[in-house]
Amino acid sequence: MNKRAVRIALALLVTGGILFVFFRKTGWAEVRQAFAAIPLAAVGLYMVVSLLGAVARTARFRILLSGRIGWGEMFLVTLVQSFSVDLLPARSASLVFYTYLTRRRGVLVEEGVSSFAIAVFYDALALGLLLGAAAVVLVGSLGADVPAASIGWGLAAVTAVSLLVILLARPLAGWAGRLCRRMRLAKVESVFAAVEDYFSRHGSAGERLSVLGLSLAVKLIKYISLYILFVGATRADVSPQSLSLFSFGVAGAELSSFLPVQGLAGLGTWEAAFALVASKIGLDLPNPFLTALVIHLVTQVWEYALGLGALWILSARARGRD
Repeated sequence: MNKRAVRIALALLVTGGILFVFFRKTGWAEVRQAFAAIPLAAVGLYMVVSLLGAVARTARFRILLSGRIGWGEMFLVTLVQSFSVDLLPARSASLVFYTYLTRRRGVLVEEGVSSFAIAVFYDALALGLLLGAAAVVLVGSLGADVPAASIGWGLAAVTAVSLLVILLARPLAGWAGRLCRRMRLAKVESVFAAVEDYFSRHGSAGERLSVLGLSLAVKLIKYISLYILFVGATRADVSPQSLSLFSFGVAGAELSSFLPVQGLAGLGTWEAAFALVASKIGLDLPNPFLTALVIHLVTQVWEYALGLGALWILSARARGRD
């Protein structure tokens, strides 16, 4: 059995195990009721807002790729990249799809990998800043009920590491290249040389500020779109405090994508992580796993529909050019 088959089998086992435990306490009738309770208006608004997020991601990737791919095609590539995030652990499938699709448009593999990697760190920096603002809101409104110190130290670490990587990407690539030269790894050295050259062309303060601004917009739009579904599913009161608590829950769920073994397409592990964080931060929900399941499945259906449609259009265009 090859590694891919083992990975899929483990993912199925994880998803099956988690869902088995869940359905021992929650019946199908409760699940159907939870899905039926979401207003169609909330789902429609989520779709519109999520598309705005895709536009922001497209704008960011166009900057990181020096505008070498047109708006329309970059938008389609972004939709494919977005739906592929959960296919393999640590977003590796997303990277594979992204570099493959950009390479077909004449972008070097090193440029595709570099632009994707730096976008991940900008995402982490944006997440640290946004959750930092959320922590301030919660401490101001809930005081001692929020573990402010532990949250603060965690956010500070994520923000600091991300900022260092963004600012030092070029010298780090150069150092790695020189190390490979001393080890006589010519092929690997050439890769790091190409990466260093990429960052030398994408290190201006103006570009960094633009990408950071778009990264903040991407995260904020995403969390607001998910919050719309959350409010629709739970009838929660809309408030900065509610949004802040929910944002921490989603952030915890997103981190589950970096587990070496996760559920198939994140199913099960995403919900379990959300439920765990929700219980720790005091997000009062009768069944947090079910709430997360509703949100996750609605978003997955939408993103897969968009991503597969975009992939079909890109493939049809490629066949036409060939």
